[in-house]
Amino acid sequence: MIEKYLGFVVPLKVLGAILIFCLGSPLRAQNQEQWIDCNGTMTTSDTKTVYSSFGEYLAKLGPIGTVHVNGYCREDVTIWGGDNFIVLGPAQVAGNISIGNSPDSVFLSKLTVTNSKGDGIDVNGSKLILDSCNVSNNVGNGVSVDNASHVVVLGTGIFNNNEGWAGGFRVFGHSFLNVSPSGPVEIKGNTNSGIWASESDVQIGWKTLISGNKTGPGVVLLGGTRAQFGGDLNTPSVIENNPNGGILLRENSEISLYGWIVRSNGQFGISSGFHSQVTLASAQVNENTGPGLSIESGSQLDFYPGTPNRVYGNGTLSDPMSAGVRIDGNSTAYLRGGTLSTNLGPGIRVGLNSTADFAGVEFFANSSVIACDLTSAIATDLLVPLSTGCITIRRNR
Repeated sequence: MIEKYLGFVVPLKVLGAILIFCLGSPLRAQNQEQWIDCNGTMTTSDTKTVYSSFGEYLAKLGPIGTVHVNGYCREDVTIWGGDNFIVLGPAQVAGNISIGNSPDSVFLSKLTVTNSKGDGIDVNGSKLILDSCNVSNNVGNGVSVDNASHVVVLGTGIFNNNEGWAGGFRVFGHSFLNVSPSGPVEIKGNTNSGIWASESDVQIGWKTLISGNKTGPGVVLLGGTRAQFGGDLNTPSVIENNPNGGILLRENSEISLYGWIVRSNGQFGISSGFHSQVTLASAQVNENTGPGLSIESGSQLDFYPGTPNRVYGNGTLSDPMSAGVRIDGNSTAYLRGGTLSTNLGPGIRVGLNSTADFAGVEFFANSSVIACDLTSAIATDLLVPLSTGCITIRRNR
Protein backbone atom coordinates (compact mmCIF):
# COMPACT_ATOMS: atom_id res chain seq x y z
CA MET A 1 0.00 0.00 0.00
CA ILE A 2 1.40 3.41 -0.93
CA GLU A 3 0.64 7.10 -0.15
CA LYS A 4 1.58 10.36 -1.84
CA TYR A 5 3.85 12.54 0.38
CA LEU A 6 5.29 15.91 -0.67
CA GLY A 7 4.76 15.06 -4.32
CA PHE A 8 6.42 11.65 -4.07
CA VAL A 9 4.84 8.22 -3.95
CA VAL A 10 6.17 6.35 -0.95
CA PRO A 11 5.21 3.18 0.98
CA LEU A 12 3.04 3.79 4.06
CA LYS A 13 5.63 2.19 6.36
CA VAL A 14 8.27 4.62 5.12
CA LEU A 15 5.85 7.52 5.64
CA GLY A 16 5.34 6.44 9.26
CA ALA A 17 9.06 6.33 9.82
CA ILE A 18 9.42 9.81 8.38
CA LEU A 19 6.71 11.16 10.71
CA ILE A 20 8.28 9.53 13.75
CA PHE A 21 11.67 10.89 12.81
CA CYS A 22 10.34 14.41 12.21
CA LEU A 23 8.02 14.65 15.20
CA GLY A 24 9.53 12.40 17.83
CA SER A 25 12.90 14.10 18.30
CA PRO A 26 11.53 17.63 18.98
CA LEU A 27 9.02 16.23 21.44
CA ARG A 28 11.80 14.49 23.33
CA ALA A 29 13.80 17.73 23.35
CA GLN A 30 10.84 19.65 24.71
CA ASN A 31 10.53 17.19 27.59
CA GLN A 32 14.19 17.39 28.52
CA GLU A 33 15.26 19.36 31.57
CA GLN A 34 17.58 22.27 30.74
CA TRP A 35 20.56 22.68 33.05
CA ILE A 36 23.39 25.16 33.45
CA ASP A 37 26.24 23.37 35.20
CA CYS A 38 28.91 25.87 36.16
CA ASN A 39 30.94 23.21 37.98
CA GLY A 40 31.29 20.94 34.92
CA THR A 41 30.24 17.78 36.73
CA MET A 42 27.04 16.96 34.86
CA THR A 43 26.60 15.24 31.48
CA THR A 44 23.84 15.44 28.89
CA SER A 45 21.40 12.52 28.83
CA ASP A 46 18.11 11.53 27.21
CA THR A 47 16.27 13.51 29.90
CA LYS A 48 18.71 16.33 30.48
CA THR A 49 20.47 18.94 28.35
CA VAL A 50 23.46 20.54 30.06
CA TYR A 51 25.08 23.90 29.24
CA SER A 52 28.38 25.01 30.68
CA SER A 53 27.35 28.60 31.49
CA PHE A 54 24.58 31.17 31.37
CA GLY A 55 26.31 32.60 28.32
CA GLU A 56 26.06 29.31 26.41
CA TYR A 57 22.42 28.76 27.33
CA LEU A 58 21.39 32.28 26.36
CA ALA A 59 23.35 32.17 23.11
CA LYS A 60 21.67 28.92 22.03
CA LEU A 61 18.13 29.23 23.41
CA GLY A 62 17.70 32.84 24.50
CA PRO A 63 16.03 34.03 27.75
CA ILE A 64 13.03 31.69 27.54
CA GLY A 65 11.87 28.51 29.22
CA THR A 66 12.94 27.04 32.54
CA VAL A 67 16.54 26.26 33.37
CA HIS A 68 18.08 24.70 36.48
CA VAL A 69 21.45 26.06 37.60
CA ASN A 70 24.11 24.15 39.46
CA GLY A 71 27.37 25.30 40.98
CA TYR A 72 29.46 28.47 41.13
CA CYS A 73 29.07 30.63 38.02
CA ARG A 74 31.91 33.12 37.48
CA GLU A 75 30.36 35.32 34.82
CA ASP A 76 28.34 38.43 34.15
CA VAL A 77 24.85 37.50 32.96
CA THR A 78 22.86 39.67 30.54
CA ILE A 79 19.19 38.79 30.12
CA TRP A 80 17.69 40.91 27.33
CA GLY A 81 14.12 40.40 26.16
CA GLY A 82 13.27 37.77 28.76
CA ASP A 83 9.95 36.06 28.06
CA ASN A 84 8.73 34.38 31.26
CA PHE A 85 12.27 33.14 31.78
CA ILE A 86 12.64 30.98 34.91
CA VAL A 87 16.01 30.28 36.57
CA LEU A 88 16.03 27.78 39.43
CA GLY A 89 18.94 27.31 41.83
CA PRO A 90 20.44 26.78 44.27
CA ALA A 91 23.53 28.29 42.68
CA GLN A 92 25.97 31.18 43.05
CA VAL A 93 26.73 33.92 40.55
CA ALA A 94 30.04 35.74 40.99
CA GLY A 95 29.29 38.71 38.77
CA ASN A 96 26.51 41.02 37.69
CA ILE A 97 23.06 40.00 36.49
CA SER A 98 21.66 42.63 34.12
CA ILE A 99 18.01 42.38 33.06
CA GLY A 100 16.64 44.63 30.35
CA ASN A 101 13.64 44.91 28.02
CA SER A 102 11.89 42.07 29.84
CA PRO A 103 8.37 43.25 30.76
CA ASP A 104 7.03 39.67 30.63
CA SER A 105 9.10 38.79 33.69
CA VAL A 106 12.27 37.02 34.70
CA PHE A 107 12.02 34.68 37.71
CA LEU A 108 15.15 33.95 39.76
CA SER A 109 14.94 31.41 42.57
CA LYS A 110 17.53 30.47 45.19
CA LEU A 111 20.43 32.36 43.66
CA THR A 112 23.26 33.98 45.58
CA VAL A 113 24.67 36.98 43.72
CA THR A 114 27.96 38.66 44.67
CA ASN A 115 29.77 41.02 42.33
CA SER A 116 33.28 42.22 43.15
CA LYS A 117 33.06 45.01 40.52
CA GLY A 118 29.65 46.67 40.91
CA ASP A 119 25.94 46.07 41.42
CA GLY A 120 24.60 42.61 42.12
CA ILE A 121 21.47 42.88 39.96
CA ASP A 122 20.50 45.71 37.57
CA VAL A 123 16.90 45.87 36.32
CA ASN A 124 15.94 48.24 33.49
CA GLY A 125 12.50 48.38 31.89
CA SER A 126 11.69 44.90 33.17
CA LYS A 127 9.79 42.81 35.67
CA LEU A 128 11.89 40.67 38.00
CA ILE A 129 10.72 38.20 40.64
CA LEU A 130 13.25 37.17 43.29
CA ASP A 131 12.29 34.06 45.24
CA SER A 132 14.50 33.24 48.24
CA CYS A 133 17.60 34.94 46.80
CA ASN A 134 20.68 36.31 48.55
CA VAL A 135 22.09 39.48 46.95
CA SER A 136 24.84 40.50 49.33
CA ASN A 137 28.46 41.64 49.58
CA ASN A 138 28.42 43.49 46.28
CA VAL A 139 30.84 46.35 45.65
CA GLY A 140 27.92 48.31 44.16
CA ASN A 141 24.27 48.33 45.16
CA GLY A 142 22.51 45.07 45.87
CA VAL A 143 19.55 45.50 43.48
CA SER A 144 19.29 48.59 41.25
CA VAL A 145 15.81 49.14 39.77
CA ASP A 146 15.29 51.76 37.05
CA ASN A 147 13.22 52.87 34.05
CA ALA A 148 9.69 51.83 35.10
CA SER A 149 10.75 48.41 36.31
CA HIS A 150 8.88 46.17 38.74
CA VAL A 151 10.74 44.00 41.25
CA VAL A 152 8.94 41.53 43.54
CA VAL A 153 10.63 39.74 46.47
CA LEU A 154 8.96 36.46 47.44
CA GLY A 155 9.79 33.67 49.87
CA THR A 156 12.75 34.86 51.89
CA GLY A 157 15.57 37.21 51.01
CA ILE A 158 18.94 38.54 52.14
CA PHE A 159 20.24 41.89 50.87
CA ASN A 160 23.16 42.62 53.20
CA ASN A 161 26.53 44.36 53.21
CA ASN A 162 26.33 46.00 49.80
CA GLU A 163 28.72 48.93 49.30
CA GLY A 164 27.03 51.05 46.62
CA TRP A 165 26.06 54.68 47.09
CA ALA A 166 22.39 53.75 47.54
CA GLY A 167 22.71 50.48 49.46
CA GLY A 168 20.64 47.31 49.50
CA PHE A 169 18.01 48.55 47.01
CA ARG A 170 18.15 51.53 44.66
CA VAL A 171 14.69 52.24 43.20
CA PHE A 172 14.45 55.00 40.62
CA GLY A 173 12.67 56.24 37.51
CA HIS A 174 9.01 55.46 38.22
CA SER A 175 9.77 51.91 39.28
CA PHE A 176 8.06 49.67 41.85
CA LEU A 177 9.64 47.57 44.60
CA ASN A 178 7.27 45.09 46.23
CA VAL A 179 8.61 42.97 49.10
CA SER A 180 5.90 40.38 49.85
CA PRO A 181 7.72 37.57 51.60
CA SER A 182 6.39 34.41 53.20
CA GLY A 183 9.49 34.20 55.39
CA PRO A 184 12.06 36.63 56.78
CA VAL A 185 13.77 39.25 54.63
CA GLU A 186 16.97 40.94 55.84
CA ILE A 187 18.28 44.28 54.58
CA LYS A 188 21.25 44.79 56.89
CA GLY A 189 24.69 46.30 57.13
CA ASN A 190 24.71 48.10 53.80
CA THR A 191 27.25 50.91 53.51
CA ASN A 192 24.62 53.58 52.86
CA SER A 193 20.89 52.78 53.25
CA GLY A 194 18.81 49.66 53.22
CA ILE A 195 16.33 51.08 50.69
CA TRP A 196 16.89 54.28 48.68
CA ALA A 197 14.01 55.32 46.41
CA SER A 198 13.21 58.35 44.26
CA GLU A 199 10.27 58.99 41.90
CA SER A 200 8.98 55.50 42.57
CA ASP A 201 6.67 53.28 44.63
CA VAL A 202 7.70 50.96 47.45
CA GLN A 203 5.57 48.37 49.21
CA ILE A 204 7.03 46.28 52.04
CA GLY A 205 5.21 43.48 53.84
CA TRP A 206 5.70 41.53 57.04
CA LYS A 207 8.78 39.76 58.43
CA THR A 208 11.18 42.38 57.08
CA LEU A 209 14.21 43.62 59.04
CA ILE A 210 16.03 46.80 57.98
CA SER A 211 18.95 47.12 60.38
CA GLY A 212 22.46 48.41 60.88
CA ASN A 213 22.79 50.30 57.61
CA LYS A 214 25.75 52.56 58.10
CA THR A 215 26.03 56.05 56.61
CA GLY A 216 22.46 56.68 55.46
CA PRO A 217 19.14 56.20 57.21
CA GLY A 218 17.62 52.76 57.00
CA VAL A 219 15.08 53.96 54.41
CA VAL A 220 15.34 57.07 52.19
CA LEU A 221 12.32 58.25 50.16
CA LEU A 222 12.77 61.18 47.76
CA GLY A 223 11.21 62.81 44.71
CA GLY A 224 7.55 62.10 45.41
CA THR A 225 8.07 58.43 46.26
CA ARG A 226 5.01 56.71 47.73
CA ALA A 227 5.57 53.92 50.24
CA GLN A 228 3.31 51.53 52.11
CA PHE A 229 4.86 49.42 54.83
CA GLY A 230 2.29 46.91 56.03
CA GLY A 231 2.49 43.86 58.18
CA ASP A 232 1.16 41.50 60.78
CA LEU A 233 0.77 42.78 64.33
CA ASN A 234 1.81 39.36 65.66
CA THR A 235 5.09 39.35 63.69
CA PRO A 236 5.91 43.04 63.12
CA SER A 237 8.57 44.21 60.73
CA VAL A 238 11.37 46.29 62.25
CA ILE A 239 13.65 49.20 61.31
CA GLU A 240 16.37 49.38 63.94
CA ASN A 241 19.96 50.24 64.80
CA ASN A 242 20.59 52.47 61.81
CA PRO A 243 22.99 55.09 63.24
CA ASN A 244 21.84 57.92 60.93
CA GLY A 245 18.11 57.51 61.40
CA GLY A 246 15.29 55.11 60.70
CA ILE A 247 13.25 56.61 57.82
CA LEU A 248 13.94 59.87 55.95
CA LEU A 249 11.33 61.46 53.64
CA ARG A 250 11.88 64.52 51.48
CA GLU A 251 10.50 66.22 48.35
CA ASN A 252 6.78 65.46 48.50
CA SER A 253 7.21 61.83 49.45
CA GLU A 254 4.81 59.88 51.64
CA ILE A 255 4.78 56.75 53.76
CA SER A 256 2.11 54.78 55.60
CA LEU A 257 3.22 52.29 58.25
CA TYR A 258 0.92 49.64 59.68
CA GLY A 259 2.19 47.44 62.48
CA TRP A 260 5.86 48.36 62.04
CA ILE A 261 8.40 49.08 64.78
CA VAL A 262 10.97 51.87 64.30
CA ARG A 263 13.38 51.68 67.21
CA SER A 264 16.90 52.31 68.49
CA ASN A 265 18.02 54.39 65.53
CA GLY A 266 20.36 57.35 65.76
CA GLN A 267 19.36 61.00 65.02
CA PHE A 268 15.63 60.23 64.61
CA GLY A 269 13.09 57.51 64.21
CA ILE A 270 11.22 59.08 61.27
CA SER A 271 12.06 62.45 59.70
CA SER A 272 9.69 64.06 57.20
CA GLY A 273 10.55 67.28 55.41
CA PHE A 274 9.91 69.44 52.34
CA HIS A 275 6.18 68.78 52.05
CA SER A 276 6.19 65.07 52.83
CA GLN A 277 3.59 62.97 54.68
CA VAL A 278 3.75 60.28 57.39
CA THR A 279 0.76 58.18 58.43
CA LEU A 280 1.02 55.71 61.33
CA ALA A 281 -1.46 52.93 62.08
CA SER A 282 -0.76 50.54 64.98
CA ALA A 283 2.91 51.50 64.71
CA GLN A 284 5.58 51.85 67.37
CA VAL A 285 8.40 54.43 67.39
CA ASN A 286 10.64 54.01 70.38
CA GLU A 287 14.05 54.56 71.92
CA ASN A 288 15.55 56.50 69.04
CA THR A 289 18.43 58.82 69.93
CA GLY A 290 16.76 61.90 68.47
CA PRO A 291 13.04 62.68 68.28
CA GLY A 292 10.81 59.75 67.55
CA LEU A 293 9.07 61.75 64.80
CA SER A 294 10.50 64.95 63.31
CA ILE A 295 7.99 66.67 61.03
CA GLU A 296 9.34 69.83 59.39
CA SER A 297 9.39 72.10 56.32
CA GLY A 298 5.72 72.04 55.46
CA SER A 299 5.12 68.35 56.18
CA GLN A 300 2.29 66.42 57.83
CA LEU A 301 1.87 63.68 60.43
CA ASP A 302 -1.27 61.61 60.87
CA PHE A 303 -2.11 59.10 63.61
CA TYR A 304 -4.77 57.07 61.86
CA PRO A 305 -7.89 57.09 64.07
CA GLY A 306 -8.64 54.02 66.15
CA THR A 307 -5.16 52.48 65.93
CA PRO A 308 -2.91 52.25 69.02
CA ASN A 309 0.20 54.11 67.90
CA ARG A 310 2.94 54.34 70.54
CA VAL A 311 5.82 56.84 70.65
CA TYR A 312 8.02 56.33 73.71
CA GLY A 313 11.52 56.54 75.11
CA ASN A 314 12.87 58.82 72.38
CA GLY A 315 15.28 61.75 72.66
CA THR A 316 18.48 62.63 74.45
CA LEU A 317 19.28 65.00 77.31
CA SER A 318 21.98 66.79 75.28
CA ASP A 319 19.47 67.92 72.62
CA PRO A 320 17.54 71.05 73.67
CA MET A 321 14.92 70.28 70.98
CA SER A 322 14.43 66.71 72.13
CA ALA A 323 10.84 65.41 72.05
CA GLY A 324 8.67 62.43 71.29
CA VAL A 325 7.10 64.27 68.32
CA ARG A 326 8.63 67.47 66.95
CA ILE A 327 6.52 69.62 64.59
CA ASP A 328 8.42 72.50 63.01
CA GLY A 329 8.57 74.85 60.03
CA ASN A 330 4.95 75.30 58.88
CA SER A 331 4.10 71.68 59.51
CA THR A 332 0.98 69.98 60.87
CA ALA A 333 0.18 67.01 63.10
CA TYR A 334 -3.30 65.51 63.21
CA LEU A 335 -3.36 62.91 65.97
CA ARG A 336 -6.35 60.83 66.99
CA GLY A 337 -5.58 58.36 69.73
CA GLY A 338 -2.19 56.89 70.55
CA THR A 339 0.26 57.11 73.44
CA LEU A 340 3.25 59.43 73.99
CA SER A 341 5.30 58.36 76.97
CA THR A 342 8.72 58.45 78.68
CA ASN A 343 10.26 60.69 76.03
CA LEU A 344 13.14 63.00 77.01
CA GLY A 345 11.62 66.40 76.42
CA PRO A 346 7.93 67.08 75.85
CA GLY A 347 5.60 64.56 74.33
CA ILE A 348 4.97 67.08 71.52
CA ARG A 349 7.12 70.09 70.64
CA VAL A 350 5.54 72.59 68.22
CA GLY A 351 7.34 75.55 66.66
CA LEU A 352 7.81 77.95 63.75
CA ASN A 353 4.25 78.48 62.52
CA SER A 354 3.24 74.87 63.00
CA THR A 355 0.09 73.31 64.43
CA ALA A 356 -0.82 70.21 66.38
CA ASP A 357 -4.43 69.03 66.42
CA PHE A 358 -4.98 66.08 68.72
CA ALA A 359 -7.67 64.31 70.70
CA GLY A 360 -7.71 61.08 72.67
CA VAL A 361 -3.91 61.03 72.94
CA GLU A 362 -2.48 59.75 76.22
CA PHE A 363 0.59 61.46 77.71
CA PHE A 364 2.56 60.12 80.64
CA ALA A 365 6.09 60.28 82.06
CA ASN A 366 7.47 62.65 79.42
CA SER A 367 9.68 65.51 80.63
CA SER A 368 6.64 67.70 79.94
CA VAL A 369 3.38 67.38 78.06
CA ILE A 370 3.62 69.99 75.28
CA ALA A 371 6.03 72.78 74.41
CA CYS A 372 5.50 75.41 71.73
CA ASP A 373 6.69 78.84 70.74
CA LEU A 374 4.70 82.04 70.18
CA THR A 375 4.15 81.28 66.49
CA SER A 376 2.55 77.84 66.94
CA ALA A 377 -0.94 76.66 67.79
CA ILE A 378 -2.55 73.57 69.22
CA ALA A 379 -6.07 72.21 69.35
CA THR A 380 -6.44 69.81 72.26
CA ASP A 381 -8.87 68.06 74.56
CA LEU A 382 -6.33 68.08 77.42
CA LEU A 383 -7.18 69.97 80.59
CA VAL A 384 -3.67 69.94 82.12
CA PRO A 385 -1.60 73.15 82.13
CA LEU A 386 0.28 73.63 78.88
CA SER A 387 3.23 75.74 77.78
CA THR A 388 2.44 79.44 78.09
CA GLY A 389 3.68 79.97 74.54
CA CYS A 390 0.94 77.89 72.96
CA ILE A 391 -1.97 79.42 71.11
CA THR A 392 -4.54 76.94 72.40
CA ILE A 393 -7.95 75.89 71.21
CA ARG A 394 -9.72 73.68 73.76
CA ARG A 395 -11.80 70.79 72.49
CA ASN A 396 -14.77 69.42 74.39
CA ARG A 397 -14.18 65.98 75.80
